Amino acid sequence: MRLAHATAPATAFDGFQPDRQTMPLFRPSVFPDRQEINQCSGLPLYQPELWKQIPLFSSQPEAEVVTHLENTLGASIQHVKLKQMKYSFQLWVTMMSAKAYDGKEPLKFVDLLSDRGKPINPLWELVKWCLGLSAHTIPAIGLALLEEKLKYSSEKCKKFTAVKESLRKELVEMLGDDGVFLYPSHPTVAPKHHVPLTRPFNFAYTGVFNALGLPVTQCPLGLNAKGLPLGIQVAAGPFNDHLTLAVAQYLEKSFGGWVCPGKL
Repeated sequence: MRLAHATAPATAFDGFQPDRQTMPLFRPSVFPDRQEINQCSGLPLYQPELWKQIPLFSSQPEAEVVTHLENTLGASIQHVKLKQMKYSFQLWVTMMSAKAYDGKEPLKFVDLLSDRGKPINPLWELVKWCLGLSAHTIPAIGLALLEEKLKYSSEKCKKFTAVKESLRKELVEMLGDDGVFLYPSHPTVAPKHHVPLTRPFNFAYTGVFNALGLPVTQCPLGLNAKGLPLGIQVAAGPFNDHLTLAVAQYLEKSFGGWVCPGKL
């Protein structure tokens, strides 16, 4: 197995046991010719000998996860920089603007909020939210309000579709069938409540993998010195969800996983 890496702190993955609760989803004969999917729970990631054979890719050699893999498991690390990741937000908007595979216009987000029931008015929902009466979150209401303005023209969509395909090809070729890519879930440690509303584009750190159509698992890494949650994304090539879950499980156990940041 090969591991690619670019790290930064973030937040939650539910702290459940992938082997016991999630892996059965990958064992049915959906991909009967992919033997590793049915054997994913048996990946010997606790054996240092295996990690020594893994080429790791990293953009932040000082990160704690990298240090752990190098010093504790003897893994070797190569540093990579994916320049096109700077277009993460644009790639997500392109995905939201694109037509469906059947050529039809995508379902609008505001229609999704109504859950196919009575149409909602985003402006009215904003008023209700200010009064504490809306059933929707402010990010959802904001997206519903700005959805049409965010959409790209066909020319811009074409431009960033080419960027997306190029970045996806670069990642898929780098990872192959046995590679894993560690990537930040957020550019900073867990911010205070409502602070992300002032930096609305930071979600692109996770949204980019939706746009690229690659499997990814968010893994908690305990708390930092100030008691704030840390985490990382574990991504892999197409159909290799078992690798992201296996590596996330190892890191979760090694770094403490999800820890309540305060008293309840």
